[in-house]
Amino acid sequence: MILSSFLTCYLALLAGLPVEGHLVEDTLPILSYSFETDQDLDFDDLPDDWSRRKGQGYPQYVEVSIDRNQGRSGQQSLHFGVNGGHATIYSPPEKIDADHAYVFRGYIKTQKLKHDAALISISFLDHKRQRVQQFVSRPVSGTHKNWIEVTLGPMTPKPNVRFIVIGCHVAHNSQKDISGDIWFDDLWVGSLPQLDILNNYHRHFVDHSAQIRVSSRI
Repeated sequence: MILSSFLTCYLALLAGLPVEGHLVEDTLPILSYSFETDQDLDFDDLPDDWSRRKGQGYPQYVEVSIDRNQGRSGQQSLHFGVNGGHATIYSPPEKIDADHAYVFRGYIKTQKLKHDAALISISFLDHKRQRVQQFVSRPVSGTHKNWIEVTLGPMTPKPNVRFIVIGCHVAHNSQKDISGDIWFDDLWVGSLPQLDILNNYHRHFVDHSAQIRVSSRI
């Protein structure tokens, strides 16, 4: 059953389709953040060991903190108070290997956004913790009463990848919002074996009676 789900996942990738939720659940969990109290042991209102991007265009007056009264599956979430600037916060690097592919699922909720948008990134780093690959979710903007699910993957790391990092972002183009709210919650990464997909579907175009065969190799 699990191998069948893995195969379906990769066929969806080949077809350019998004990963469905039940396929994500069939993978092996390696990383999750729900921003509950056990992930803020120093009570500084930020998830432990996360780092905020600094520098030009990333003003520190944009509020980034744990909201203790708003959560999707629990009581808390990560909140951005939109105030005219970009803001990004990154999870600590987590060790991974290049022998697996990875899938991501997370949830975003926004209020009163017109120009700004919330998005989530997945970065693969090398042994020096330099970014090798980056994958970015679809942006979420506007006002949403319910949490919006965003997914990425399967994502195949290059051979020199050693770490994975999750990024939560608020971004805009030339126009920007000076107020609004963004929440991130239930960020989850899972791994699954990389598969080689072998098929003979091209033959079907020559001989319509030929059976299409698909096989996989882990």
